[in-house]
Amino acid sequence: MTHDTTSRCRKGVATLIAAGGMLLAAGCATPNGYGMSQQQINEEAVMRQQVANQEPVADNRGMYLSMIREMQGKGLYFASLAHVDAFEQKYGVAPDVELLRAHGLRESGQAAQAEAVYRKLQDSSVAAAASQGLGLVAGGRGDFTGAVAALREAARRDPTNALIVSDLGYALLRQGDLAAARLSIAQPAELAPTNQKIVGNLALYLLVAGEEGRADAVMEKAEMPAATRAAVPRQATRLPLPGQARAKPAVAGGRAAQ
Repeated sequence: MTHDTTSRCRKGVATLIAAGGMLLAAGCATPNGYGMSQQQINEEAVMRQQVANQEPVADNRGMYLSMIREMQGKGLYFASLAHVDAFEQKYGVAPDVELLRAHGLRESGQAAQAEAVYRKLQDSSVAAAASQGLGLVAGGRGDFTGAVAALREAARRDPTNALIVSDLGYALLRQGDLAAARLSIAQPAELAPTNQKIVGNLALYLLVAGEEGRADAVMEKAEMPAATRAAVPRQATRLPLPGQARAKPAVAGGRAAQ
């Protein structure tokens, strides 16, 4: 797979990720399989050098923290964890940094460790994001009852965070609770109408509700990639019917059975 194809695949799938580790399309592995591609390694090395070349400034901490966030945005989760360790050696432990650690652990397949960090952050300044993380961990193992509970707490703490509320709506859809999902799907669509992940969840809801025309219209208006638009109906067929609870899948090795 080329770097361009990998980038397109990431962008298309990212629009429909509503719970950690649950991708709506396959075939998006790096060229070297599970881990970093050579391109990712090169990007990480460039960012390392950028930090090393910076002259000391008052907000050097913020600059380094931004670099770690950028790394995670590029999918360099393993490398980001090394930088979190280095960051805390230099600047000390803080909730915003530990939150990045938890994200890196979750996205690199270390769900149990991520969950432990998220729980430690429940009474911190990043409590809403930590509760969201717990919801994503629960959803990743197929526990949508736990995901809904955690995401409801996250939404209570940060009610105008469109991504949190949208994640809650998706988890409710996975539970088969279409009526409860309606508000949590509609609110984010008005709060962040250009966010393609949120639009993807809205389209998914509309399909499950039997409104195919409206689903097509919102995806077209958002100019969603063709591959993503094709993935939404496939995902809809895997959701439980409205009012029909979804059985919790068997779990092997900490991951939901596929």
